[in-house]
Amino acid sequence: MATLSELLLDRAKTLSRHIEGAVRGDVRHVHQGRVTSRRLRESLPAAGRGGGQAGRRARSAFREITRALGPVRELDVALAHLDDGLASYRIPRIAVERVRAHVRAERERRREKMLARLERVDLDEATDRVARVARGAESMTAFSAARLSTRIRRRALALEAAIDRAGTLYHPERLHEVRIAAKKLRYALEVAAAIALTDAAPAIRALKRVQARLGLMHDYQVLLEHVADVREATPKGTPGAAGLKAMAAAYEGECRTRHAGYLKLAPGLAATARGLRELNLKAGDTGQHG
Repeated sequence: MATLSELLLDRAKTLSRHIEGAVRGDVRHVHQGRVTSRRLRESLPAAGRGGGQAGRRARSAFREITRALGPVRELDVALAHLDDGLASYRIPRIAVERVRAHVRAERERRREKMLARLERVDLDEATDRVARVARGAESMTAFSAARLSTRIRRRALALEAAIDRAGTLYHPERLHEVRIAAKKLRYALEVAAAIALTDAAPAIRALKRVQARLGLMHDYQVLLEHVADVREATPKGTPGAAGLKAMAAAYEGECRTRHAGYLKLAPGLAATARGLRELNLKAGDTGQHG
């Protein structure tokens, strides 16, 4: 079991390590740095009013890191799916390679922007602010429980609203909103679980299942956009043009299939969110929730 203070310090240290790796060009560190920055942003509010001014400024720095890493991470995932996402469709290799070249070029452009944005973030200063918040959080377990309860309830309500807005139609933007809302609720629950305020394992598993399905759907939607860009720049009759059309149809079909799977999970996800709307965490409470 970790205290909130220990959790904050550990996550700040972990983020620094991942940012160093991301700057070197390590794909795994880009991903883990983004995840850790999100988790830090979700952890700090448990320390009372976002940890005061120090906490708010640290969160602002971590938000900038999240935004800097996101566009590159998105294309890292896209490149991975180009290798394994169309195995059963027999797409001509020339079409796949055209899209790969396009995505790689775009990733390089985004990486340059990522590095420029990261240079503007004073990570050492943000880490010092986290340490300041952590020192004040050492004796705030009961207060943290109340803060987290409120935050989790809000996240649960937001997820329920996103599910309602998405409905049953295939609407990529609204489905992406469900995914983001589920992710935010999961991270808030993970904070509470990490400092032993609750055992939310069933709820976290349910959220992860939906995240995975909607995440893959989003990845294919991103690839659809890049396939469309390449198709627009490829004259009819050019080698690979027909393959690009087949590629677009394949990704569209995969998205529809995963949407059908999401619809089966949606009622259970909504029930999980409803079960968390009245959550009232207390120090020392590790009972099941969700």
